[in-house]
Formats: sequence, C-alpha cells, structure tokens
Amino acid sequence: MREIAKKRKISYNAVYYSLHRTAQTGSHRSIHSPEDLHALSLTLVMIGKMDVTGAFGFLYLYGTERFPTVVYNMALGATSMATRIGSTVSPYIAYMVMYNKILPYMLMGATTVITGVLNFLLPETKGEELPEMINQVKP
Repeated sequence: MREIAKKRKISYNAVYYSLHRTAQTGSHRSIHSPEDLHALSLTLVMIGKMDVTGAFGFLYLYGTERFPTVVYNMALGATSMATRIGSTVSPYIAYMVMYNKILPYMLMGATTVITGVLNFLLPETKGEELPEMINQVKP
C-alpha cells in the first residue's frame, strides 16, 4: 500500500476538521429547537472528538521528529505546553456564544484552515534520515 507523506496527512486532517466545523455551524443554523436533529448534533460532536484525538497524534509524531534526539524531550515538552495554552483558552471561547451563536465555530474553523495552510510550509520528512545531534540539523 502506498503511503501518504506526513505533511499531507496533517493538511488533509486540518481541511477535514475545518469542513466538519462548517457542517456543525450549518447544523446550528438549521436547527430551530434543541430537540430537532439531536442525533445529528451528537454525531458531529463525537466526530469532533475524533478529530482532536487525531490532531494530537500528528502533533506528537511530527512536532518532535524535526528535532535532534538530544533535545527530543524538550521539544515534546514545548509542544505539550503549547497544547495546554490552547486548553486554557478554549473555555473562554465558549463565552463568545453570548455575542453570536456561530462565532466559536467560525473561530475554530478559521484557525484550523490557517493551520492547514501553514502546514504546507513545513519540510517533508518522508524518507529522510532524522538528526541525532544538534550539529546535524539543517537550517
């Protein structure tokens, strides 16, 4: 089976996630009462949880492999700290509903699209030997 490069997998995941967020936004617009289409809403939430789990897998795989082995643990700690910043800020995003019901979904979707576009700027690591020492890192 032919493998897809990691950079493409990350970008495809980001595009899929942003399309999912768009579908959630559309479902909130079409639902007139909370009882309408409850199964659809629950399904979209569970797919969203699956998306987040997939994003963490990509983060830990790709985010650390660009660093040499000697600083691998520090790189893993830095990416974990960045995710904790997002976890700290995310509850406040829910309060944006007071201004507009779809604003949190638009914000999350926009940041995901930006992430997907920025992933294309990252170097590809498929078939490349990873550095073991700091002096082996290419600029």
